[in-house]
Amino acid sequence: MANFSSQGPVPGNLLVKPDVVAPGAQVLSAQPAWACGTPPCWAFFNGTSMATPHLAGIAALVRQAHPDWSAAQVRSAVVNTATTGVLMHPTTGEITNDGLIVGAGLADAVNAIGAKVTLDPVSLSYGSVPAGSGKSLSKSITLTNTSGSTKSFTVSVADDAADGVTYSVSST
Repeated sequence: MANFSSQGPVPGNLLVKPDVVAPGAQVLSAQPAWACGTPPCWAFFNGTSMATPHLAGIAALVRQAHPDWSAAQVRSAVVNTATTGVLMHPTTGEITNDGLIVGAGLADAVNAIGAKVTLDPVSLSYGSVPAGSGKSLSKSITLTNTSGSTKSFTVSVADDAADGVTYSVSST
């Protein structure tokens, strides 16, 4: 992760962000002929203006492969099939899966196209819930089987005091 990348939680409502990440640092990109000495013109650029086209392109590929999917299903496929365990913390250099830094992980076009299930909403954030407050929050999520064959899904949620709430989904 680039040290200039935005991180969560979102100020005010404390929602988890980003949803997913894409290459946005040192991306080789074309530039207009007037901006360089001799065409063809290429340069390395950084920022959201580099990551956004990657995500838009992945979404377009998913949409092409699945023209009947809704925008929410395309978004879910991109976010929930991201590759984990490959991004480094911007200050420590250690591999991190911290959702407030890398979201669901690094977007992966092949995985997104091959998604077998979509989630609505794409992710859940509970904001701030003070420990010991007795406050209880409940949210629902809908899983849609997009595989074209019968599947059973098992969802488990665990409260791990060290890492917060964790979940897993498996299919058969």
